Amino acid sequence: MLPRCSLSTATSSERNVMTIEELNGRLNKLMGTPPGYRQFPPDRSHLEKELATSQDELPVRCLKDSYDEVLIPLSTSGTLQDRYTNVMGAVRMGRVMEDMDTFAVWLCQKHISNPKVTTDVTPYNIVTAQVDDISCEYFKPKVWNDMRLTGNVVWAGKTSMEVRVCCESHIAGEWRHFTTAHFTMVARNSTNTKGAFVNKLVPQGPEEESLYEQAILRKKNRIQDEQISLAKNPPTHEEQQLIFQKYMKTVHPSFSMNHLDNRTLPENAVWMSSTIHSSEMHPHPQNKNHHNTFFGGTLMRLANELGWLCAFYHATTRPKLAHISKIEFRASVPIESFLKFTAMVAHVERNFLQVVVICETTDLISKATVTTNTFHFTFETQSGQREVFPSTYIEALTHVQGVRHFNKFKKVLQQRGLPQSL
Repeated sequence: MLPRCSLSTATSSERNVMTIEELNGRLNKLMGTPPGYRQFPPDRSHLEKELATSQDELPVRCLKDSYDEVLIPLSTSGTLQDRYTNVMGAVRMGRVMEDMDTFAVWLCQKHISNPKVTTDVTPYNIVTAQVDDISCEYFKPKVWNDMRLTGNVVWAGKTSMEVRVCCESHIAGEWRHFTTAHFTMVARNSTNTKGAFVNKLVPQGPEEESLYEQAILRKKNRIQDEQISLAKNPPTHEEQQLIFQKYMKTVHPSFSMNHLDNRTLPENAVWMSSTIHSSEMHPHPQNKNHHNTFFGGTLMRLANELGWLCAFYHATTRPKLAHISKIEFRASVPIESFLKFTAMVAHVERNFLQVVVICETTDLISKATVTTNTFHFTFETQSGQREVFPSTYIEALTHVQGVRHFNKFKKVLQQRGLPQSL
């Protein structure tokens, strides 16, 4: 079990822990974006003069300075239960991801201490750059149990920060760890046009030093993780052999070079293309963040929910989210654009499904389409599943990508001391 993010010796009952609703209210006040309709975002250009011109102008911070907790009081709020529950009474992981992203922004704002700021409105915009791999414990939090988010900034560069956020469920009088996520956040200036300097971070004490060193190690590992990308690392010889073997399993017994397209599926198998599911939407102001673009946490939720649906269709039994590979936010999504999510089962191994979800945004005027995110989810089912076969080379590459992400998930299981067959 992963350790909880605790840098505070006091328990939640000994402190006045804010709720998730209070957190959203405080962020609205801090950003100068109160609830209500506005056709255009408020002008924040006058706050530019309050930003530091170098990191040396800002006081040094330690990890405990940004530590905080937030409560999701499910046990006492029927309204929150309706918002967070699925039809089985379990907490929707997508909702938790939204809250974790919001909380990460708050922790960054708490880390920043700028003596030049003279107003209640911060001159800093905080955006999510990426989220490291997320693995979930093997239980499903119930919607009648309170949940708690804890976390703090564990590493800081000149304009970027890494934030560790833990999620726990209150079960039988104890807080039980459910998942931990590491967010890479970037500080931007008041008009969101360039980076803004943040405080240096110097750990104090063994616990802070350990968290800081782990963050540095993750930073190095991100460079190695880029090898998973086909854009930077084309299929190896072994992966090319895998593609060929997959193809040969689908050719007709009377195989002939003159009938290369005469293909049949093996028993208990389907084409990858038959697993595709998609959804489209036109965002509304309800979906916006404090910068008047589409909220990244909601992107994660929508992708997760479509990926789960895709896995459910294929498995015909309710799947459980086991792992999310690194999420990168390549481009912001304008609130007035169209959004499309496309999900496909990329790989099946034993009782696990590897699902890829692609998020695209389309400009209404130019009709130009841009891929903003690619999500890779690993779902667990109760029994073995039908194998999937690519019918095109693009699908074959998608399959190779899925195998790479699943192999990384298996390494995560090994690191956590869990069996690879659950």
